[in-house]
Amino acid sequence: MKKKWLFLLLFCALAVALLALFFMKKDVGQPRYFKDQAYYYETLRALSRCSSRGTDVAEIYATIKGIPSGNEQEWFRAWERTAIRIEKRAESLKDPISRGWAYFRAHNYRRSAEFFLMASDPKRPESYSKCVEAFYKGLDSLKVNYERIHVPYEGKSLQAVYYPGPSGSERKPLIVAMPGFDGMQEEVYFTIASAATQHGYSVLTFDGPGQGSALRNQNLKFTAQWEKPVAAVLDEFLRTHQRPTKIVLFGSSFGGYLAPRAAAFEKRVDGVVAYDVFFDFQEVFLHRIPPFARTAMRYLLDNKMDGTVGFLINVRSWLDPSLRWGFANLRWTMGDGEPAELYRRLAAYSLKDAAKSIRCDVLIFGGKNDHFIPENQIKDFQQSLINARSVSTFVYSEETGGDQHCQQGAMMLWQEDFFDWLKEKFPPSNHVK
Repeated sequence: MKKKWLFLLLFCALAVALLALFFMKKDVGQPRYFKDQAYYYETLRALSRCSSRGTDVAEIYATIKGIPSGNEQEWFRAWERTAIRIEKRAESLKDPISRGWAYFRAHNYRRSAEFFLMASDPKRPESYSKCVEAFYKGLDSLKVNYERIHVPYEGKSLQAVYYPGPSGSERKPLIVAMPGFDGMQEEVYFTIASAATQHGYSVLTFDGPGQGSALRNQNLKFTAQWEKPVAAVLDEFLRTHQRPTKIVLFGSSFGGYLAPRAAAFEKRVDGVVAYDVFFDFQEVFLHRIPPFARTAMRYLLDNKMDGTVGFLINVRSWLDPSLRWGFANLRWTMGDGEPAELYRRLAAYSLKDAAKSIRCDVLIFGGKNDHFIPENQIKDFQQSLINARSVSTFVYSEETGGDQHCQQGAMMLWQEDFFDWLKEKFPPSNHVK
């Protein structure tokens, strides 16, 4: 009898174990850090700086642990705590190289901290100031060769930084790089300048209107005529420096519109890089709206039902942190306005007409799962480049890890293709101008 009960007990235990195994989720790798796309993407953006010693993986994981997505104040506090801790560590380090890298990490953590804050948030000015301060402390501690340049621009000034390359860089193109819709030129150091100088190139970065110091310190808003700030930067640089053999413009994110726009009208440009493609801002504006609602939204916009548009966008923004942030940043960088008014203002930010005037070599990057830019904009841009000297395109799939906007998380992937493109299109010249 006892054996019978023992057998029954063992059978039940085995059945429960088998059922548990059947219903238990498989232990597989999870590629996302937040379900919300905006908070996931900004985490991935911070992780991308690891390859240039601008962040560290475990520090990022420790920072985001417990942050509720959509809560910009908790996001700020978590990243600021990490930045303060790393700054104190940098100040205590005796080795200048370690100290410089620590300041770089503090800089990037402060950049992440302020990202989701509203423009009117009183914490923003001090956070930005400390962010920039940490960056230059890092450069100085590492003894990076750089020159800060003040560029006269429409009665105000733009800030640029020149990173001269090693011996032989004078035979290669000068890379002129700019941030995008939400960036600052200090971040461009980690995106491209650090790698480019290691590859033997000189780099000139700048904050244009609507970006970094130009926005925060000069209150300069974006201009669709991006050839104007580019011309001002080149004029001031060439006033005191030898003219490079070639000039390649490099635009990050929204810079995928800005750089090609400038290349269309600034004839000193020999090559342009859209990292990533950014062909038409109005289409990007509507891309954040669910597909089933886009037709209705276009109808409302075409019929100037601005009040309804504003109401629907504001309601949707409460449910979508990325959309909420996007509109706040639009108002800050483009000038105040209601959603429908902002949409119409964005009509100027299109390459549909300007692309035919681009006559230099063009490099286009794109990601299959870019949550900002519709994939069709890659083809639209390609087909519009009817007079370009050459057009090269790289579109990355999920398998490569480069499928996100600006290939965040796969920096070395796109950089490999970029530097191969440079070598092919602009081999070192024996003639220095």
